[in-house]
Amino acid sequence: MKDSVSFRSSGITHAKQCVEEGYLQSVMALSAAMEAKDPYTRGHCDRVAYYSQQVARHMGMDKAIVKQLILAGQLHDLGKIGVDKKVLCKPDRLDSDEFDHIARHPMIAWQILEPALFLSSVRDIIIVHHERFDGKGYPKGLLGNRICPAGKILAVADCYDAMTTNRPYGKHMGKKRALSIIKGEKGNQFDPDIVDAFLQAHPFFEDRESQDLF
Repeated sequence: MKDSVSFRSSGITHAKQCVEEGYLQSVMALSAAMEAKDPYTRGHCDRVAYYSQQVARHMGMDKAIVKQLILAGQLHDLGKIGVDKKVLCKPDRLDSDEFDHIARHPMIAWQILEPALFLSSVRDIIIVHHERFDGKGYPKGLLGNRICPAGKILAVADCYDAMTTNRPYGKHMGKKRALSIIKGEKGNQFDPDIVDAFLQAHPFFEDRESQDLF
């Protein structure tokens, strides 16, 4: 009887894992489709995941949280699948309505991932990656320590890659200039401790080819 119960339990666990893996593959494919809409951001999510990983490791964060952060980096722009391509790829500065439209993408990602309970921690990171330390971010205007540490790391990594990658509205800036801007935003856009960790981890970014994400 015990063997029978154990067998059924093992079967249920395996089925659950298969469902979760299938769902994750689907959202990863959706994220890839989103990146394909905008050739300027192709590879952006993988780079942000990698930068976030390096900073989190430098800070000695728990391996489970690092893994969640990597996945959040890979999926953080998933919600842009719901953004009009004309807005996403606009070569000029966005007007207020267009900004409000694109600013919905963290919430769209949250809604897409909401049915997947096993991704709840990842979802909690993604939803805050455009929040600011000074409370002037979106979608909720969270202030300081109300933003989870992993979300703060993702925010800096996302901003760094955006500044060092060619975009529809402008050519990328140099790494030194990007780092200078990030340093200048300590206590404003970014958590000072996260900025310090990012700057310390940055020299290791170039060693990406020898690193495994998982």
